[in-house]
Amino acid sequence: MSVMFRWLRLACLCCLLPALSIISFGQNQPQGGKSTLHPHSGRIKVPFDFDVGGTKFPAGQYILDAITPSYGQIRSSDGKQQQTLYFVQTGEPEKSPRAIFIVRNKKYFFSAVVAWFGRMQYTGFSPHADDETKEIPITE
Repeated sequence: MSVMFRWLRLACLCCLLPALSIISFGQNQPQGGKSTLHPHSGRIKVPFDFDVGGTKFPAGQYILDAITPSYGQIRSSDGKQQQTLYFVQTGEPEKSPRAIFIVRNKKYFFSAVVAWFGRMQYTGFSPHADDETKEIPITE
């Protein structure tokens, strides 16, 4: 009985190790020129200054990364500014990704992303029903 258990354990290891190696190897390979480390990433061109969680961002080009449905990052194209984003996901994925900004007291606030995982509401900002919104398309 113990001999049969040893062979079974050895057979499982022989099959499992190559399978795990193939799976982990495939995760680091680019797909169609896109890094799998940030598969849900896009650019936005924001024509106004805005606030993300108390951090001021000037108008300009930004990169949005949605790492998971609940975690992401916004960073300037030059890499000088960045902010971690935590989301609450609602809705279904959409084919026209866009960033949502709210206008309050003539100031713009980052509010949400409607894209790869559905609507992802930034937890650092609470929108109100009567808020004015500004949508910026996300491009690749």
